[in-house]
Amino acid sequence: MKKVLLATTALVMTAGVASAEVSLSGDGRIFASSIEGNDSVTIERRARVHIAMSAETENGLTFGATLRASQAGNAEDGNANSVGTVYVSGAFGTLTFGSSSSAAELAVGDLAGVGVTGAGGGNENTYYQAGNVLYTYSMDAITVRVSAGESADTGGNTIDGDEASLGVTYTAGDVTVALGYENGDEAHLIGGLTYAMGDTKVKAVYGKMDDDSQMGASVTHTMGAISLAGFYRTTEVAGADADYYGVGAAYDLGGGASAKAGYADNDGTATVEAGVSFSF
Repeated sequence: MKKVLLATTALVMTAGVASAEVSLSGDGRIFASSIEGNDSVTIERRARVHIAMSAETENGLTFGATLRASQAGNAEDGNANSVGTVYVSGAFGTLTFGSSSSAAELAVGDLAGVGVTGAGGGNENTYYQAGNVLYTYSMDAITVRVSAGESADTGGNTIDGDEASLGVTYTAGDVTVALGYENGDEAHLIGGLTYAMGDTKVKAVYGKMDDDSQMGASVTHTMGAISLAGFYRTTEVAGADADYYGVGAAYDLGGGASAKAGYADNDGTATVEAGVSFSF
């Protein structure tokens, strides 16, 4: 009788409550890099744990949170940090609070990287705003994002309108067009075009902020377990030009592990990377 009473009580307590889902995943990498002008080869590592939590109300409203804890460093030291988001989603779209890129960056993104971490990051486009508050709405082939930053204030944070951003993507078959806008002291407008042709993907990006500009293109191709990538990007900032280009390859080892290597020239400084990345 006692067991029946306990079971009945549990059913009453959980009636009408949607079951929550909690998932755990991870990723990591270890690699060696050599930068032109340095006398030594650097060994680096990183491991991350990702936690995703979600649940749904009786009327279909979804809410959840994501957490990420990282450990990174070299052979002598390390550091830990964590970031996360909290969100609520429904027919109105998704509202996310926490660590995020700007709406423009989420829409346009970067060019294809090479090596394990990008071999210097020359493939990464420049964005100027954060996205601590993000609104996303998707309708068929169109996705619209609006974001704003946060500023510390007494008793909490306040929305910072000086770090506002807008991003729009439209996908039609194999073509995706993206447009992003960031405000601030100077307005930044950036657009991207991606075309997927089977196992080959080509992407081109152009950005403009008053007298500064950035443009570039990348291509990736997959042949079974082998993936190839290359990019070229050029910038003009305060009247000074800079050029970046790189090539790389990856081999899928199975089980979530990939061997990667890449070479990049970052405005005259060569960087070589080789190592293994893995996911759990």
